[in-house]
Amino acid sequence: MLTEAQKKALAYDKSLCVTASAGTGKTHTLVHRYLHLMEDSGCKPSEILALTFTDKAAAEMKDRLLKEIYKKEGPFWNEIKDEMIWARVSTFHSFCRGLIKEFSMESGIDPSFAVLDDISLTKIMNEGIQKLFTRTEHDEIRHCTTRCLVAWGEHQTRMYLETLYRNLTSPLFSTSIKFKRLNPIRQKQFTSDLAPPGYHIS
Repeated sequence: MLTEAQKKALAYDKSLCVTASAGTGKTHTLVHRYLHLMEDSGCKPSEILALTFTDKAAAEMKDRLLKEIYKKEGPFWNEIKDEMIWARVSTFHSFCRGLIKEFSMESGIDPSFAVLDDISLTKIMNEGIQKLFTRTEHDEIRHCTTRCLVAWGEHQTRMYLETLYRNLTSPLFSTSIKFKRLNPIRQKQFTSDLAPPGYHIS
């Protein structure tokens, strides 16, 4: 059963953004939206793309879909059951990885690429920061790095740089918001303190 608000979320003729806290039935609603799309418009599973952030959520959604579909009877649903092998329910990373591998020549990316896990990313980030601290050949960057180290110490500077990297590479925030989330120091003070002599950062 669906609530009135959940029923409104079944509409597929417009874009929708559903926000709700954990345990309120978002996955349940998405499953029924998926079923409604197939039943009402005749879409096949291979024509629907369902993406989530985690492998666990993707597996749960596909499992719930299969359970609901196998409860249904009739020629239409029997065909859908056979088609579910082609259902695209995955994480964003998994889908994009498959897309790039399939069109590697068009994207100009080696098809043998691998997605960095958190451990590898942390290792590479630490190596990059250490190189920045000790071997930078650019006077401006060395000047800024030295001032950071003097002002905050190595540990705090590392934390700021890691936060800066993660915010700048996050798809969820605009540039202005990313900078504001970096640390409690005001932007103007932060940039003016780090600017090398003769430079102005706005």
